Amino acid sequence: MNNVKLSDNKIAHSTFINYIFEGNLRNELKCNICQFSSKTFNSVLDISLEISKNIKSISNALTAFTSIEHLTHGNEWYCEKCKRKVSSCKQLCINELPLILMIHLKRFNYNGKINKFIEFKLIEKITSLANSEDNKFIITNYYLYGIIVHHGYSAHSGHYVAYIKASNDQWYEMNDSCVRVCKIDEILS
Repeated sequence: MNNVKLSDNKIAHSTFINYIFEGNLRNELKCNICQFSSKTFNSVLDISLEISKNIKSISNALTAFTSIEHLTHGNEWYCEKCKRKVSSCKQLCINELPLILMIHLKRFNYNGKINKFIEFKLIEKITSLANSEDNKFIITNYYLYGIIVHHGYSAHSGHYVAYIKASNDQWYEMNDSCVRVCKIDEILS
């Protein structure tokens, strides 16, 4: 089980899906001149992570996802306090984690499928903000219970297979109507 603490807005969710899978991201833009910042919050049901050439693990991808982006030279941000476009910093943070976290790896780009190995663990430590005002962080352990894998070379063809951990801690491959027992080494590879 996760050590995620429920906030008041979790209780107010309209569906069971939102209650279980909904998290919250904070997008902050900060003026490099006057330090004025604008924060927006977005609800998400999963986190989609880019797989660039430098990404080797889920941990790397999460670090890249939350890294600071500098907006300069034709990509400036309009600061409400300065009343003009200025160079700024943009950062996305995980503000509130869901009870169950779904991570999606963006394995397709304009060149086709990105087939490189991405390391993941049976327990991932995910950092989120404990309080968006004072930027205190909390670490939550998420335990791996399922993986969906695409076999094929393009977004237009191929086959999906699921690997699921049962309540007895046994892993299974679900391939259409065929179900077989798997070893953990196969899952992690």
